Amino acid sequence: MLRRTLGLVVRHKFPLRQYSHAAHSPPESHVELKSDVEPKTLDSVSDIIAAYRAACPHPVFALTAPEFAATEPAATTIEDALQAAGIARDEYDTWKPVISASTLSSALDAANSVLALDNPSSLRPFPTWVLLNLLSNKPASRMEASVAYRLALSQPVDPSQELTPPLLILVAYWLAHFGMLGPLHRTILHLTRTCPDILPEHISLLLRILVAHAPQGTELQAELSILLKFAIRHRLPLSPLTYRTILDDHTTSPTVANLVEVHMKTCGFTPNYVHTRALLRIYGQGGQQGRAADSWRRIRYGELHGPPPSYISRKDFKLRMLEDYLKSFKKTGDINQYLKYLSEVTACAQERRTTSYYVSEPASAKPTLPTSDNFHPSIWLQVIRTAAQDPETPPNVLLSVYDEGRQHISDPSVVHFATFLLIKGLMRRRSLKEIVPLLADVMPHKDNFSTSQLTIVVEAMTMLGRPDAAFHLMRQSLARTIKTSSGTAVPLIDTQMINTFMIGLLRIGRPDAVFYIWDTMPRIFGVEPSAVSFAIVLKAARVARKCEGTLQVALEDFGLRHILPSSVASSELERAPQKLDREQAIEGLERMLKPDLDRAMTGFWRGQRAGTVALRTARQIILSNWPELASLKSPVPAARKNASAQAVAPMSDLYRSILHPDNEFLGQDLLESASTGTPQEGGATPYYTILPHDPMFRALMDLLADEERTWHVPLILKWMRYLAVGPSKTTLATALVYWAEVSLDGPWIEKMKGTESNRYMMLVRWLTDWVGPQRMPQRADMQMALQRVQYCRDMRELGAPPKDIEVDVDAWLE
Repeated sequence: MLRRTLGLVVRHKFPLRQYSHAAHSPPESHVELKSDVEPKTLDSVSDIIAAYRAACPHPVFALTAPEFAATEPAATTIEDALQAAGIARDEYDTWKPVISASTLSSALDAANSVLALDNPSSLRPFPTWVLLNLLSNKPASRMEASVAYRLALSQPVDPSQELTPPLLILVAYWLAHFGMLGPLHRTILHLTRTCPDILPEHISLLLRILVAHAPQGTELQAELSILLKFAIRHRLPLSPLTYRTILDDHTTSPTVANLVEVHMKTCGFTPNYVHTRALLRIYGQGGQQGRAADSWRRIRYGELHGPPPSYISRKDFKLRMLEDYLKSFKKTGDINQYLKYLSEVTACAQERRTTSYYVSEPASAKPTLPTSDNFHPSIWLQVIRTAAQDPETPPNVLLSVYDEGRQHISDPSVVHFATFLLIKGLMRRRSLKEIVPLLADVMPHKDNFSTSQLTIVVEAMTMLGRPDAAFHLMRQSLARTIKTSSGTAVPLIDTQMINTFMIGLLRIGRPDAVFYIWDTMPRIFGVEPSAVSFAIVLKAARVARKCEGTLQVALEDFGLRHILPSSVASSELERAPQKLDREQAIEGLERMLKPDLDRAMTGFWRGQRAGTVALRTARQIILSNWPELASLKSPVPAARKNASAQAVAPMSDLYRSILHPDNEFLGQDLLESASTGTPQEGGATPYYTILPHDPMFRALMDLLADEERTWHVPLILKWMRYLAVGPSKTTLATALVYWAEVSLDGPWIEKMKGTESNRYMMLVRWLTDWVGPQRMPQRADMQMALQRVQYCRDMRELGAPPKDIEVDVDAWLE
């Protein structure tokens, strides 16, 4: 069966008219955009300033170019530049020490000296041209970049509206360079909301800077989406180079790629082969079968701008495009049916000796099945990938496809890669016994693991109940680096690997280890946490509630936890893990992960209830990067504080509903009851690398509901709206489920108040105004959210590692 479905003869040309312009000519409405005048690369401030000067000439740039500051131009040159920029000579002489500074630190010191000479009653802000020159110096640290960022955002908007965009673009460049995603997001929102006269060149330049310098991940995709939506909304054309820069990036998501396509259509731009080929790759990797098929069809029929390049007729390029298209399939049956169709078409083409498009086949005709020597391994890999991702494919079928294909593959590297796909698929099905022999096959090659392969092995070892071995394997790989496609050496261990490790620990019932890793992640692994990392911590705080004892919680609330036995009370190591140095942190995690440790789970974190610490950390993360959120108020008032309030005091609830229907009993800010303790307890600096996204906010809502603070749900949604975080239907449905518990009164009371005063419907109308009717959750979404909430509340036990599987992990690590 496998050979029949996978029988694609790659050595023969496809019988499809794949690259012909005869079938469909390019639309005549093609709009040729202005060609790029900026440099192809943006590797330095000089490149960025040169690109901006070429696109948007302004006389002030003659005073802000780094090469101008490093030299002493002639007096006539200075006078001409000052006159063209409209700057007085006295003002230039006053700020000359700032301009001539060689570093950002010395420039800031010089600026402080200049400001100190002014009369304190007449303090003036930095001139914009001085700030532009100041930002042309590289910050030495994140602290200096933060100072420059705050100076730029506090700067009054330039009256001419010409210098504010380049100022914010330079700030965005340095924030992206240092991976400060929170301030970067705020800068982009500030640019798109306060600068009405943004030019297409501004958006193009900023998009290219982000792709080239911002950390790769979901956070970058969120920033690109904001800028692309802004360009679509205001119909700002982008250059072909900008399109290609975004699409050529290997981390571009299908959402961003779709926005690029929408922008092309909005501006009347017909993509060429390079653009369409990149779209096929992105949609294929993202599982967007419909969009991938559309790109595949346009390449086949030549619905592209310009003539197709000659190299696309080569068989290896055809094969790569086919591989990318096959990655978009989500069902094993669909990919088998498609490959069978290609096999029949290829066999028919061989018989007819033609490359015409195959239309029909006589019912009596049977294609010739390929033999093992023309069975291409890459196609088999795509079938393994699809079968591993398809939840409807049982483990025995997945193993049979792997074993049958392995008999025909002679390349050991292909089999090695397929083994990792199989391990990942079996982990999704919790078929842990079948994973053990596969791990034994790949572990001899542990010194050559890639980042993705090491991540899979770490997850498998953790799920098998040996997180200590997984940590030991990561410790052995801490010093290793790998080269990216651009030739840059990066550490083998990344944030995604640590997130996977934390998820595995949570699944085997170790939320305490998750909290410890969160507190020590930069010191142990040398990576920064992400929004996904904190979403895992929020889920761990919910799981930790299952471990809390009534006596423990009562003693903690009264400040008497010190009287508990030492076996129950947390150690000093757990109370303040963020204060440990690297060696102490590593030793502490090793002791915590020992399999023979008889450990009592307390559900506490840093000596306090995990939910309390998690909410306090959420406050620090969000408000440290966006302090303006503290002034926002909930769009809809709640009827009660939590779901159980009405059952506890029904008469008082009825009294309040009738006499004080609009009483906002929340006198404190969000999470204020959980904000006790030292500020920035989790670290000395804000969480610059965390950009909140939809799953993180959903996890925060779940924890608020568990901590009986459900009335904050509308405020969380308002935060999401302010931060331009697009909510999924799952998040909206979950929010409405929680909101119904604290917003609805009894049927008689609701009937008296009417629909307009119904708090639940008020939030529904507010959400509809935000996301639109099409993106509101439907009945099926609400039912799934109800089941999800009920399942989490009914769960009484933590996960646990399997006890009936024996694994000789120590032999693998030797």
